Amino acid sequence: MTDREIADQLQYCSPHTILVVTWKGKLKVLHTPFRVKVLKKVGELSKNSIEIVHKIKMTRTGKTVFCIKGHDYLYSYFEISIRYVIN
Repeated sequence: MTDREIADQLQYCSPHTILVVTWKGKLKVLHTPFRVKVLKKVGELSKNSIEIVHKIKMTRTGKTVFCIKGHDYLYSYFEISIRYVIN
């Protein structure tokens, strides 16, 4: 992505919200902090543990990154479940 493309994408992004589609096909906005389940061991995170996402970032290639315990991880290591949402 060029710097201009990144800037265009970031105008619609927030480091504290993410849009998810539920199993029923509804669009839902999640605000940080929210919980995720670890799908496979990554860094210091154990498989099947429930972790808290404090911030959401985007790589230069447009991939979503979750900030957990001060470290950044690609979103693909996690499952977002509405039942884990912090109210």
